Amino acid sequence: MGMFNNLTIDESITLPDLPLEINRKTLMFQTKDLDENLMLNFRVNSEKKLEILRQTGHHFENPNIPFFGMEFVVEKEWWEPYDFTGTVCIYESYRHPEDKGMQYGTPDAHRFICGWIEWDVKFINGELSDITLVKHDIPYKRTDEELKNYLEEIKQTRKEIDDKLRKNRLERSTPEQKLIDMIDEIVQRDHKIPEIEDYYTDLREIKEKIDEYRTKHDRWYGKAPEQD
Repeated sequence: MGMFNNLTIDESITLPDLPLEINRKTLMFQTKDLDENLMLNFRVNSEKKLEILRQTGHHFENPNIPFFGMEFVVEKEWWEPYDFTGTVCIYESYRHPEDKGMQYGTPDAHRFICGWIEWDVKFINGELSDITLVKHDIPYKRTDEELKNYLEEIKQTRKEIDDKLRKNRLERSTPEQKLIDMIDEIVQRDHKIPEIEDYYTDLREIKEKIDEYRTKHDRWYGKAPEQD
């Protein structure tokens, strides 16, 4: 997905054809069309001026923060004008009025298709010039027949993917998979007259396959050096 920025537009500014289902008060757009895609916050204020939120502060170590283990504490923040000329694409999806959320594990999880609305927002020297509706797909509720056909399509698609992955697994097995396959084949041999020597032979062959694998693909196998 990559990095993006957040953009809010003052409620006094009209967004053409904005559906009632979308809460304007909490509406925040993500965009990659501004110059700095660094998870920054932008806004269009009531005077149609584009602004960027600037912050100063400091970092401190926090082991509860994933990945970096650092937290940023804001000491000061302010909005300042942002000089930008160009077009920013903003968009939002929204649910069908009857859609109460995904019903995981049930056919109704695919009953509804979310709506989608998209605008182009044009700026000239950091000032809002125009907002144009680009696309608006209304939410849709599938009929029982449509839902049945769609579930069949999903089933068929999954089968095609499974078949392709299974074929790829057989034709392009990793060394580890090949080793396990060979061991499994040896273990499943059906000795008509089970003699103890047959099992010893199988075990020796398994050991040879393991040794062969380690020689080719696991050169660092072995016990860790003992500490002095």
